[in-house]
Amino acid sequence: MPPALLSLFPKISLPTLKSLVVAGDVCKQDLINFWYADRRLINAYGPTENTVCVSMFHYKKDDSITIIGKPISNVRCYILDRNQNLCPIYVTGELYVEGDGLARGYLNQPELTAEKFIDNPFATEEDKKLGRNLRLYKTGDLVRCLPDGNLEFIGRIDDQVKIRGFRIELGEIESVLSKHSDVSQCVVLAKGEGQDKKLVAYVVNGTDKEFDQVTIRAYLKEQLPDYMIPSFFIPLDSLPLNRNGKIDRKALPEPDEAGLIRDNQYVAPRNDHERTLCDIFQSILKLDQVSINDNFFHIGGDSIVSIQVVSRARNAGLVLQVRDIFDYQTIAELVANVDFMKKQCEVEQGQLEGESDFLPIQSYFLSTATNIHYFNQCVLLKFDEKLDLPILQQALHLLIKQHDALRLRLSCDDDSFVQYHCTDSKAYSCEIESIDCQEKPGEITIGEYCQKMQSTLSLFDGPVMRVGHFTNFNDCSERLFIVIHHMMVDGVSWRILLKDLFDFYKALLVGDGIELHAKTSSYREWVLALEEYAIKPTTQAQFDYWLATVERIPRIFKDTTTRGREESFEIVLNDTQTQLLLHKSNTAYNTQINDLLLTALALAFAETFEVNCLPLSLESHGREHVIENVDVSETVGWFTSVYPVVLDLGVKAFDNSDETIAYQIKSIKEQLRSIPDMGLSYGVLKHFGDDNIQLQLTPKNQPAIEFNYLGQFAQDDSSQDKHFSIASESTGESNDPSNSRSNPISINGQVIDGKLTLHLAVNSDCVD
Repeated sequence: MPPALLSLFPKISLPTLKSLVVAGDVCKQDLINFWYADRRLINAYGPTENTVCVSMFHYKKDDSITIIGKPISNVRCYILDRNQNLCPIYVTGELYVEGDGLARGYLNQPELTAEKFIDNPFATEEDKKLGRNLRLYKTGDLVRCLPDGNLEFIGRIDDQVKIRGFRIELGEIESVLSKHSDVSQCVVLAKGEGQDKKLVAYVVNGTDKEFDQVTIRAYLKEQLPDYMIPSFFIPLDSLPLNRNGKIDRKALPEPDEAGLIRDNQYVAPRNDHERTLCDIFQSILKLDQVSINDNFFHIGGDSIVSIQVVSRARNAGLVLQVRDIFDYQTIAELVANVDFMKKQCEVEQGQLEGESDFLPIQSYFLSTATNIHYFNQCVLLKFDEKLDLPILQQALHLLIKQHDALRLRLSCDDDSFVQYHCTDSKAYSCEIESIDCQEKPGEITIGEYCQKMQSTLSLFDGPVMRVGHFTNFNDCSERLFIVIHHMMVDGVSWRILLKDLFDFYKALLVGDGIELHAKTSSYREWVLALEEYAIKPTTQAQFDYWLATVERIPRIFKDTTTRGREESFEIVLNDTQTQLLLHKSNTAYNTQINDLLLTALALAFAETFEVNCLPLSLESHGREHVIENVDVSETVGWFTSVYPVVLDLGVKAFDNSDETIAYQIKSIKEQLRSIPDMGLSYGVLKHFGDDNIQLQLTPKNQPAIEFNYLGQFAQDDSSQDKHFSIASESTGESNDPSNSRSNPISINGQVIDGKLTLHLAVNSDCVD
């Protein structure tokens, strides 16, 4: 029964009705809820041109009403992009159909037949020999394939509109909007011309209470990207109909544009909360001015910077979560939707003692490294003013007391490692080593001295951190070298450590009393939270996605994991190019910097190695906002998560046209957005899962490239008063060359002093 007819059918009990098939249109949730009870419900799909069924889905409670199932017998379905290349899982494309039910064409309409019924490029030699399955029908329907093989209906191609460069399916917005319990009927249109075109939602209220636009907008933001949220919501008593009983879109009222704020117009903060957040955004992003309507990710923000925002906001008395910044990407939305006075999660304070389990990244390192004691991260800072070493020594002592991860050590028990918090006095000390660069000129360089410090750390007995102070340079500047074993820190940790170190240092210089600030959740608490996250049904359900990804990784280079013949390269963008990449470039397609960098990398990789995909080991900061009631925004430790990604370019001929590049950017962006829980679940399932899960999620072929964008370094200058900069001298080798690497190519990107720097390491033993 078609949904339109079913909606007119009396809602009465029919106890002898055991099966119901709905087809012909998307069925509303309230109809499903009523007719699903005590019977089998089949959601069927198919155009008339396939006479008539293509796929069927056995609906179960809480399934999405847009899922149209899998192809029936003797029918094949293909999801293709605009260049008729196959779309990967989760990527939307047009549905093409072949099979025994396909019609011959349209009667007396040869041109339309030729347009809609095309030669089948996927026909096999056997098909051609037998004269079957030689044509495909272009349905005009947009669908995507889910990991379980089911198809999900998105909308119609002829319902697509283009706004600010985004290609949007209005039917997709209507489908999501109609699922809200307060919405009885809805229509979404694009109103206006050119750059002034806006999305407008016309909504018939399904309840007796007043229409709540804020609630509806927040609901849509949970399921749709920002650019698909309507600018206007217009409540109506009913939708206008034409003589045929269909919705008369021309009769819908025009939106009132009074008070509409355009994206490029500056709007000043209106209250204390907005002023505080504007100051924080401006300071961290190094901007002269931030409007309350500026999108955080369009003005240079990223996931790592969001952690800094949360930390600064907390210090200013505003309780904020990283999740909030992703959900509400402007200051105006944050202030309107976030309770800044909400209770913070309870956190264990004081000096931690006892054992702490390993995170997946730590366990992987310990199981693969040849020399576990030599795997570091370091910084070399340049100071134009003289440092007070006794005061700096006191600040270092306070830093170790503040951050428990700096006291982590390992012991070995029955050939297995145990991680624990060291409590002896030695763990709290880190003596600064002073080096006079003119005392023995030419005898030893800074790089050689740093190298010596790098190679003398120990996870068992310590130290896990060493600090060197270099003086007597010709320009009277000084250098401060800090090296910490990677097991204790990551890229985010350095921002926290340097801020705290020089906050302590400045306070001690002026004689202020020092009181350690409240700690956020400990590394140990995060590990325990991940163990609970690992057994959640929603996490377990992501196994199929990761298994499909692992099985898609192609073998591109010969297998070698030695570091013996590694070549290094560096690419640096100038200030202007970097600012364009961080700010203006992201407004066109609502991207983030990672989307653009990975699109460029995918295109370069495909052209160089003549492949149509980019197999990656993608790294992220690992402090993802999918874990409830744990706050690690100011916690030091190695949180990094690593997960496999295969980015499919779709288009095989790279003509470098604007249209092709735009398509590639949007395609890569959507593939990255479809990764469940920002990749966190892969390492969690592989690490905490049973032996069978671990075996299945181990790739047969390692991804060709390891990629990590570390964000913008030292952007928050307020606490350091711009006393230091990143020094240019060598710091030696941070990793023992004997330690293996799993990816032939490694790329690490970072914005330092306003310039994007990409470091490439290539294993020439396996990459020509």
